[in-house]
Formats: sequence, C-alpha cells, structure tokens
Amino acid sequence: MLFCIFSILNLSFVVYLDYYNEDDNEVESNQYEEDRDPNGKKRVTNNSKKTIYFKPEKSFRDPISGKEYHYNQAYPIKPGESWNYPVDGIKTGEGEVIKFPAMDHWDVDIEIRPGGGLEFSSWIYEKIVDSGIRAGELDIAPDESWDDLFNSDPNNLDDEK
Repeated sequence: MLFCIFSILNLSFVVYLDYYNEDDNEVESNQYEEDRDPNGKKRVTNNSKKTIYFKPEKSFRDPISGKEYHYNQAYPIKPGESWNYPVDGIKTGEGEVIKFPAMDHWDVDIEIRPGGGLEFSSWIYEKIVDSGIRAGELDIAPDESWDDLFNSDPNNLDDEK
C-alpha cells in the first residue's frame, strides 16, 4: 500500500494505491483514482469506424467495474467508446502499434479520428510521440508484455477479453 500526497498550485491530493504484485501474479485492490478524471475527461476516445486495442500502463482492478486489467494484455475499444485510464500503447484499426510516454504526469487525451489518425489534446505530448524517443510507432515488440497487443487483430472481436 502506498499513500502519496501531491501539492500543486496550492491544491493537495492524497492518492491511495495498491499495485500489481508481479511475484504473486495477481491484481490487488487499486483505486487508481488519480488517473481517472472526475469530470469524465477521457484518456483515449475511439472515433474511428474500427475497433482499436490498447495495452494498459500498469495492471490494476477498475474500482467501478471490478474488472482486472493486466499490463501485458490487449483490450478492445470499439468505435464510439473511450478508456479512462493511462495506456502504454495502442494498435490502430490500420494495424499500427504506437507507444506513448508514461501518462502519469500528463493531462492528455488521445482521440482516434474517423480516418484512423491520432489527435492529442497536448501539442507538446504529440511532439514527444512523434520524436520516436521512447515513444512512437513500433515495428517490433520492445518486450514480451507487448506481444498480446502486437498479436491482436482490430478486425476480429473474437480476441476480446
């Protein structure tokens, strides 16, 4: 269990987290509320006509649905749906795999546009992704935790978890 106190612009936030315990290979309870915007702001919105897949930034249990998400698995976002937590990467409907810089310290939304392109709410974040430095389009999986995302088929919802 970890308690963190953040103080930014005279606003303080207390965050309670229990992270994924890789040794036990199970997801522990996790509020993950510091990454979920209470105003309903989305982290990834799929406005394309195809299903995309994402890889979560870390493993956790959604406090609202109770569903477990694992950092080494891919999950679909159907057209018109959104994902409210940070992602490590996505696979677009065109089959491109894109790695994002850690979203913990960024307040950024990513929209998959109708034509399949990406739009970011932060131009600085977009420039970091475009730079290819520890982010951007990937041709091969950087490690085995990316295998499920690389092997997911945006056109086949039988892959759905």
